[in-house]
Amino acid sequence: MWEFMNANKSLFVNKTEDGIVRALNGDYAFILESTLNEYYSQRNCQLTPLGGLLDPRGYGIGLPIGMHVRADVSKFSQTDFQTSSR
Repeated sequence: MWEFMNANKSLFVNKTEDGIVRALNGDYAFILESTLNEYYSQRNCQLTPLGGLLDPRGYGIGLPIGMHVRADVSKFSQTDFQTSSR
């Protein structure tokens, strides 16, 4: 797929919204990160997510040492993120 797309540069878009418009206009499949895919498809019933995840990975959150919310974020990530990925 990458070789085909790379050989046809007109398939790429600069912004998510551009990909969505092209998909809505037909004859174009827009590959999108799952969180944004869910967000946009819940707001426009003409958009339909297909298939499963291509690369199911978690998120990393970087915070400065000593930041006042660091402990809260760490506690949240160890409970809620792990629970939601099961």
